[in-house]
Amino acid sequence: MKRLYSSKPSTTLSAADRHLLPLLDGTRDRDALMEALLPLTREGMIQFERDGTVLSDEADVREALAAYIDSAPQRLAQLKLARASDEGS
Repeated sequence: MKRLYSSKPSTTLSAADRHLLPLLDGTRDRDALMEALLPLTREGMIQFERDGTVLSDEADVREALAAYIDSAPQRLAQLKLARASDEGS
């Protein structure tokens, strides 16, 4: 029996990325992405931490979520799941 394997390291997505990735189909802007993910933070399906403490204040969660969404292109490019756009062009 042939054994199939990849020489590439496996890619592990965070819980937040697993929920964010399917939403990145071009039909949602940043605000819509935030509104789609906020309920998941309330349900504890995704969490954001600051200084080792899980954020629970909605304003703090929104701030962390916005930063997370904004960093998605670079993060996904590092995972080789997307190309980061050139900011200068």
